[in-house]
Amino acid sequence: AGGRHLVRQTLRALEAELDPAHWIRVHRSAMVRRDRVRELVARPDGEWRAVLADGTVVRVGATYRRRLRTL
Repeated sequence: AGGRHLVRQTLRALEAELDPAHWIRVHRSAMVRRDRVRELVARPDGEWRAVLADGTVVRVGATYRRRLRTL
């Protein structure tokens, strides 16, 4: 809680190891816990952001938007 972790492997490999019931990929360089997503924000420039429970803002890639919306 409240920390970051450095993992030396690809996100694709990490995504395959993590439980999809708890984790979701939101960008080619970011994964978040599903229960930590507080809201999705669509910006006027077409970009999306995920706001997490602690206020952290994470960019959402176009490839991952549909999957994230299902939350």
